[in-house]
Amino acid sequence: ASVAVQYARLPSLLAIQNTKSGAKHHRLLLQAIKNRLDERDSDHRPTVVVYGESLGSWAGQDAFIDGGIEGLDHLGVDRALWVGTPYYSKWRRQALKEGAVPDGTVEEVNAFGDLTSDIRRVTLLTHFNDPVNKLNASMFYREPSWLMESPPKPGISQDQMWVPVVTALQSVVDTVNATNPTPGVFRATGHDYRLDLPQVTIAAYGLQDPSAEQWSRLMPHLQAEEKRRHEAMKLGDQPLRDGESDSAG
Repeated sequence: ASVAVQYARLPSLLAIQNTKSGAKHHRLLLQAIKNRLDERDSDHRPTVVVYGESLGSWAGQDAFIDGGIEGLDHLGVDRALWVGTPYYSKWRRQALKEGAVPDGTVEEVNAFGDLTSDIRRVTLLTHFNDPVNKLNASMFYREPSWLMESPPKPGISQDQMWVPVVTALQSVVDTVNATNPTPGVFRATGHDYRLDLPQVTIAAYGLQDPSAEQWSRLMPHLQAEEKRRHEAMKLGDQPLRDGESDSAG
């Protein structure tokens, strides 16, 4: 079973003020699920996992602020996958501090091939060149640490340099462009995680790998379906197929 929590109707850049509301409803939902599952025998309880992307990952993480991994235990969450987390997520900053969580339980990676931990509870997929993860107010007056690294991380130009105000404004433009990907064209760069997600999701949740034949059909199907849904939403007059929902979470 899957449940999506919708906490805003506006695009992400216009819904930042709603992250606290999203976190509150996310926490209440997880607590209600835990209360219901606690009534079952331990042998008949499903695994509970959570997912969030972009602003959804920020709101999702806010449900566990100051709790670390114990926060997941408290709400009965077995595993979490958060993708393209914005800079201001407090839980992410807390969890990535050395010694804040048990070693290997939280892992942040740029790509599927970077995953290493066997005891991972939380997977953070964050591209090195994702502007959503970089943009913050201090960039207007202070050089960010990621521009001081030598050599720079993959995807970050060696020629890029910090200029007060200008770099921050460029990052704002990059963020707007990064949150408008081309429907049906999957990439693994910037704020576009669609090409990474199938493999990372399987690893993050400990799922069984699909067969080679299933893999060969999976990505073309996802790309075609996304493009079809985009065209239907743009036209506004094509009915959804049976079982589809017009709500966003």
